[in-house]
This record gives sequence, structure tokens and C-alpha cells, in this order.
Amino acid sequence: MRAEAGSSPGPRRLAGVFRAATGLAFRAAPRHVAALTLLAALGAVLPIAFAWTVRTVLDRLAAGGGLAALLAPAGLLAAVGILAAAVPQLAQYVQAQAQRAAGLRAQDSLYRAVDALTGLSKFEDPRFLDRLRLAQQAGGMTPTQAVNSGLGALQATLTIGGSSARSWC
Repeated sequence: MRAEAGSSPGPRRLAGVFRAATGLAFRAAPRHVAALTLLAALGAVLPIAFAWTVRTVLDRLAAGGGLAALLAPAGLLAAVGILAAAVPQLAQYVQAQAQRAAGLRAQDSLYRAVDALTGLSKFEDPRFLDRLRLAQQAGGMTPTQAVNSGLGALQATLTIGGSSARSWC
């Protein structure tokens, strides 16, 4: 059964597009994708670490602990706060670098494909030119967006799982 115009693609098609986009992003900037993965994991752990540290500070305050008992958890709380502020900014920078690398790789592939064409008849077809312009404009946007979507889902899953695990302890 064929999908009608305007209908959304099926899950298999979306999964294939996601794999292709993430594959392009990883081939274009493997270190950046790895760094984004680590930053997403760190971003997932920070809210949990913040909650645990606040709980420790409050427990020690309630127990009547002195300044010495609060020093280590308060320092850890400050460090977690600084990391929580810095990680999104660093992730945004790494994402921009990955997007740039993926865009350059996509443009290089597009230019190689166009260079391999023989004759001028394709360039006289308005539909081909429209598709060529769309491909040129899309560049590296889609691959890095796919990676970010996947990492966002991973980050949310880790945060929820970590929060749930903490409530059981």
C-alpha cells in the first residue's frame, strides 16, 4: 500500500532515515558526536546529583551538623551547579561544530555527485534544480538534528531512570 501525499512516513522509513542521518553525522564528526553523547549523559546525571547533594545538605542541617559537616556537600553542590550551567553551553558549541562538519561533508558529497553528471540536460529541468537547491540548503542540518533528537531521548531516559532509582533507595 502506497502512502498518499501529505501522510507521514512509516516507522521503518523514519528509522532508516534516522540511521542514515546519524551515520552521516558520525562519519563527518566522530569526535563531536562522541562528545555530544558524553555531554548528554552528564546532563542526565547532573539533576540527580543535584537532588542527592541537596538532600545530603538538608539532612546534615536537620541533624544539627556544624560547618565542618556542611563544607564538603556544599562544595559539591556548588560544583554541580557550575557544571549544570556549563554543560548546555558546551553542548551547544560542540553541536555547532558537528553541524558545520556534517554540512561540509554533505556539500562535498553533493558537489561530487553533481560533478559526476554528464551533459547539461539535467540542469535544464526545473524539478531537478529545485531538488538540487533543497539538497544544498539542507546541508548538515538534518544529520545533527537527528543526533540531537536521539541524545535528547537518551538523556531524558537516563534522568527519569536515575530519579526513579533514587526514590527506591
